[in-house]
Amino acid sequence: MKILIIIFLTFFTLYSNEINWVKSYKEALKKSKHTNKPIYLLVTSPTCKWCKKLEATTLQEDDVINEVNKYFIAVHLTRDKDYYPTKIKTNMIPTSAFLTPKQRIIYSVPGFWISEDYVAILSDVIHKYKKL
Repeated sequence: MKILIIIFLTFFTLYSNEINWVKSYKEALKKSKHTNKPIYLLVTSPTCKWCKKLEATTLQEDDVINEVNKYFIAVHLTRDKDYYPTKIKTNMIPTSAFLTPKQRIIYSVPGFWISEDYVAILSDVIHKYKKL
């Protein structure tokens, strides 16, 4: 019995830490207004190699996951498929955009970033949001 508990806890620990993505921009906006947390909007494309790299590396790191889940309402959308405000420029993807509950852009950064740099970006967004 102890072995089963250990296996369960190990499995749960290894596979439970992930970003809590909401399903749509509309849902993110609603939750953002309710919680007063900024929106973290990630726009990608299924054919983008840098998007895949960001998703497979940086967004799997515990420090990034913890920051996003603690401070943001996260939504991951596909360019040219999902709805998001046209003021979010996605000429380059991936694009990470951060918005207030009133849909004001706090920060928007294109491209792939390693986790250390991504955490610094997240921290900067949090700092700027608190000053608003």
